[in-house]
Amino acid sequence: MLTTLHRQKLIPEKHRVRVEKYITGIVNNNGSKLYAVYANPEHVHILLSKSPALSENKLVSIVADSSASFINQNKLSKEKFEWQESASAFSVSKSDVNKVCKYIINQKEHHKKITYEQEIKLMLTHYQKTIRNAHRYIRQYLIIWATTNVEYFSVRINIPLSLTSPLPGLLALKKL
Repeated sequence: MLTTLHRQKLIPEKHRVRVEKYITGIVNNNGSKLYAVYANPEHVHILLSKSPALSENKLVSIVADSSASFINQNKLSKEKFEWQESASAFSVSKSDVNKVCKYIINQKEHHKKITYEQEIKLMLTHYQKTIRNAHRYIRQYLIIWATTNVEYFSVRINIPLSLTSPLPGLLALKKL
């Protein structure tokens, strides 16, 4: 999720689809797959599967820099357009992709009921709880790992975007 600088409402509805199409092109041209995008006036939701050749930071930087230049060059915003320096990113399990796509596509209706600030607070609260639960599982696995005399392992966590799921996501241990 990208947010405009100071959460200013800089993406007018009349240019929303144009911005979404441009972001779609950026993602596709960088070897990644876009599932859904919705440009709200002060933030953009994007669901994608990134190319393994790019880090999350690199892809977000490419999308943010390119789309900001596009918006400014085409004067799609009344003021100078800038994204915040940071972005929010969450892992989504395969089984939740359709649900998240519907959530993103339904942003206009969703934001009639809840503000952006409320939305981000709910997401962060959910993920903080999920991460705390995941840490409990990690500690359990690390205790088992420490007693099995296996040399090196890395821990990877995929946390699903499911506000109703009490599970911390898929925890996988793999040998380096």
